[in-house]
Amino acid sequence: MTPQAWALWTAALSGFFGLLTAAVVLWMGQRYDRDKRKEENERWRLDREAEERRWRLDREAKERQWLLERRHAKRFDAIAALHAALIDCHYELNGRLNYPPTTETEFREFVQGKLDAYLRALVMAAIYLTPAEQEIMQKRLGSFRTAVHAIFLRMPAEAFNPPRSFGRTEPASDPWDGFFETQEAATNCLRSLLDPHASSTSPADTDTSTDT
Repeated sequence: MTPQAWALWTAALSGFFGLLTAAVVLWMGQRYDRDKRKEENERWRLDREAEERRWRLDREAKERQWLLERRHAKRFDAIAALHAALIDCHYELNGRLNYPPTTETEFREFVQGKLDAYLRALVMAAIYLTPAEQEIMQKRLGSFRTAVHAIFLRMPAEAFNPPRSFGRTEPASDPWDGFFETQEAATNCLRSLLDPHASSTSPADTDTSTDT
């Protein structure tokens, strides 16, 4: 092979290997960029999934907290309403046992109406009371009913239209029997539910003397 041909051949080989090297370098660069983008996309996907998971868990936690607070608020409102009805009925019946209503309308509004209000409040709050707490409130309801019956019997015959014909003026059982004891037990029970740090007794809620 002549020197000219050898030089031409060498130049051709050099050019070929140069192009091959450039192609390999370009391919490797493209592969590196592709792998890097793939890695970045995978990292972005994992970060997004983690963020969505954190957001979902945070939302579920907030929903549970909201439901818990709402249930606590409804429970508190129901028990507070029961406590108000308990106190209202107690003081009304305490006075009416000594000074019975003089008309049937007055009896239905201020005596039977107070008992009905307490009963409605008890039914609404029953779902939040334990069996032992319900028993305390039921005993108070029984005492209230005895008092209402006694008040009805002590009303004058002329209070009814037509006038009442039977002459019985006292119930079979003493309306004062357990009247204040059941009130104190019920008041303390509800106070412990509304405020666990409250004192066990309060003269304002548990009057222990009859009106004379």
